[in-house]
Amino acid sequence: MKRGTWIAGGTAGVLALGAAGLSGRYLAKGCSIPPLPPMAAHNVTITLSSFHSKILNASVGVAKIGPRVSAPANEGRVCFCLPGRGGTARDQAIGLYADRDLGALLAEPGAVPLTLVFVDGGESYWHPRRGGEDRLRMLIDEVVRPLVAPGAEFASSRGHAGILGWSMGGYGALLAGALHPELFSAVCGVSAAIWRTAADQQGAVPDAFDDAEDFAEHDVFARISELRHAKVRIDCGTGDPFYDADKAFVAALEADGQHPDATFETGCHNAPFWQSGMTKNLAFLSEALR
Repeated sequence: MKRGTWIAGGTAGVLALGAAGLSGRYLAKGCSIPPLPPMAAHNVTITLSSFHSKILNASVGVAKIGPRVSAPANEGRVCFCLPGRGGTARDQAIGLYADRDLGALLAEPGAVPLTLVFVDGGESYWHPRRGGEDRLRMLIDEVVRPLVAPGAEFASSRGHAGILGWSMGGYGALLAGALHPELFSAVCGVSAAIWRTAADQQGAVPDAFDDAEDFAEHDVFARISELRHAKVRIDCGTGDPFYDADKAFVAALEADGQHPDATFETGCHNAPFWQSGMTKNLAFLSEALR
């Protein structure tokens, strides 16, 4: 991996992440006002890197935010973070001020040493596409497994990693959590871009899946029972276009006998809402991975 460290302020570019591919009706008035940046954190480090993915035959960016002081053996935990459609690891990590919220969390007594690993999101919706791109396999085989394999940086986290995603990344987090119970025990979807039917999806973001058959094969509603091994959280704004589907997903988990954590508060499908929920979403992941 090509490594480097980035130290600077936030970026406004992340404000549009996750909205790419959505029609104008998906963004309500008054939903794009950026929040004031929180105080900088001094107990975490941000490392930017990239690697050449053999699976994608392309360069993939990675942003890692973790404790400045290394965690004792067997105590460190890792959460993989998936941006919205078209989002980069750098913009999602920096633009949402994830270092500030993680720093505040780590400053609390008895906090679990948690590291966040962001990965470029691309456009292909975190599932294998007939065109050949399989960003989910890239994530699992080239990012997750190398970090949690025996002898790796987070070997103690094997089976205890978390996965967090926003918008398209929220869908990807739910799918990855369902497909890989051996890797993820905590799953958090924020403004998860999911649909209850292929018709709903085709009417909203037609290219998110190849066709109805592709949708059915990778439908997270059809994989509800496959999340029984994990602690699941859904966070979505009441003004979000995916509010109804996200709420229905929580209801489906409950009907399956699961006990998801969920928050539905005033907010839209944008970075201000995602930043406002970062504190509670990281707290959930930290406790779930304890």
